[in-house]
Amino acid sequence: MKAEITEHHFDDGLHAFDYTLHRKSRLKHRYIRIRNAHPIVSVSRHTSRKALESFLAEHAEWVVCQLNKAATERIDLARPDATVLWRGIHLPVILRTGEHNRLDCDQNAAHFTLKTSPTHAALSALLQDYYKTHAPEYILPRVERWAAIMDLHPTHVTFRRARSRWGSCSPRNTLSLNTFLMMLPDNLIDYVIVHELAHIRHKNHSKDFWDLVEQYQPAWKEHRKSIRNYERYLHNS
Repeated sequence: MKAEITEHHFDDGLHAFDYTLHRKSRLKHRYIRIRNAHPIVSVSRHTSRKALESFLAEHAEWVVCQLNKAATERIDLARPDATVLWRGIHLPVILRTGEHNRLDCDQNAAHFTLKTSPTHAALSALLQDYYKTHAPEYILPRVERWAAIMDLHPTHVTFRRARSRWGSCSPRNTLSLNTFLMMLPDNLIDYVIVHELAHIRHKNHSKDFWDLVEQYQPAWKEHRKSIRNYERYLHNS
């Protein structure tokens, strides 16, 4: 009997992607593969919806990681028409030669200075350092503001380069925020902050959790859709 093939969308609040589902009668195991930058999920015809969702949730981070890698292959900061994202704006890349490698962004362009010939790897490294330097000074005051508004205070806030998620909240209420949040416009940065602060009260994505998020971010559904447009850049390294 031929496989039953249908199209679906997965979204657990942290990761989201479209996928093609193959249901096969004699399949004993479950598989996920990426073909042409698209997830293909194969399961038995008897696999329940609950079991399928659990399987997808378990592998969602890997799937998003692979999709981001595929998207990154089309990004090259050394191209003449290259841009970088800074607070939601695509800034054209301006290259020049100098004694020290550095990056300076203003409202008009991203000015890269390099000692050697520009390569994507060299430019990407400078961009990552730029995000890492500026993320705490720009985002921490926003965290403090939302923490006061929500009366939900993290025990600590850290920043790191992450490849598959914008932020997380540990069981001990430490927030870990992605330095690449500096790519996003302010409204999406605030959405991520509120999302993670809400996890201080609800360590899940239950209805109560989303009700709390909606209390402070009424447009959270629109924000969650918008933020997907930036996910491909998380692997731009």
